Amino acid sequence: MRENKSKIAILAYAFDWILKNVARVYILLLILSLLYLARNDVDIQAVPLITILSVLALKTFALFSLNWVNPPTSAFMLRSAHFFSAENKKTIQHAWVNYEKISPFMPIVVILSEDGQFPNHSGFNWKTILRALQINRSSSLLVGGSSISQQTVKNLFLYPGKTLSRKIIEAYLTLIFEAVLSKKRILEIYLNIVQFSPDIFGVESASLYFFKKSAQNLTAEEACLLATVMPNPYIYNVYSPSPYMKEKQAIILSSLDQAISQKSLEHFLSPSHFSCVQEQWLTRGISTK
Repeated sequence: MRENKSKIAILAYAFDWILKNVARVYILLLILSLLYLARNDVDIQAVPLITILSVLALKTFALFSLNWVNPPTSAFMLRSAHFFSAENKKTIQHAWVNYEKISPFMPIVVILSEDGQFPNHSGFNWKTILRALQINRSSSLLVGGSSISQQTVKNLFLYPGKTLSRKIIEAYLTLIFEAVLSKKRILEIYLNIVQFSPDIFGVESASLYFFKKSAQNLTAEEACLLATVMPNPYIYNVYSPSPYMKEKQAIILSSLDQAISQKSLEHFLSPSHFSCVQEQWLTRGISTK
């Protein structure tokens, strides 16, 4: 059994490596093709090809620019803003905060609760995708298997529907996303656009609204509670956590304790970040005794 699991893990790692490098080769070929066409006489028949390549190149450049440009809004925010403007004049609450200004617990909690393989995969968590497919085949209750990278792309550019066309676009953008952005930057964007209630987006706005403090000062318990809301912010509520939310909060806290003691995410965090997490976790343990 262990040998089979190790073989599957090796195959998954190899497939992820191939996917990420295929995306990088695709970007390189895209740029080289445009340069070649630009330096040669353009045939009228080549205009549609040049147009398509130019659009793809612009999309790639736009994604690459997210390394430095903080997105001021997202597709999900615009969708909610349109709904509220028509219904009850609510306004979207959203404030950007840099990764370094977010509680060191929050990134780890999100990885543990949403996508445990995030630091290692190329944009797709194959384990959760296969599990979701198996459950959805035998149940009327649909279960999602999206990675953090996929959710970031969906929230930023797309819409909530589960259509095949949306999934194809999401997969394409996720591959490019992973090829041009670091894991830390993807997580930073995700934490700043993820939805915590119908009108609250981003961890800073959620922290200010629910806990009256900046995201930098979130405790481990508060970070875990916010994570329980993220799968469905229209049903779950931080102010009145359901028994399911409390149970999930306890599970995430237990996973956090294990991750810190085993240093299983140390390679993903900077040394100073991990030291800060350890120090705050130990302080928390002493204060709760």
